[in-house]
Amino acid sequence: MGLLRGKTVTGKRKAQDSTAASLEKSKNSMKQNIKKIIESGLFSSIRTKLIAGFLATIIPIVLLGCIFRTHTDTVFENIRTVISELSGH
Repeated sequence: MGLLRGKTVTGKRKAQDSTAASLEKSKNSMKQNIKKIIESGLFSSIRTKLIAGFLATIIPIVLLGCIFRTHTDTVFENIRTVISELSGH
């Protein structure tokens, strides 16, 4: 029952999970790095903002197109196979 209350078998309190602490540290450092990039003026020009906005919308569309293109090719090939089998050719 002591295990459910955060204690080990010997009755001592468990140490905090080091992975959760390291994850929190990495999140904080990532946030600080992003703030440094923004404050450095990298995204201050309108040209950079337009290019970043364009890429942020186009790249996912292209990726989805590539994924679904291969999927639809296999679907159409299966439909052709079924139709040819049903028509007897």
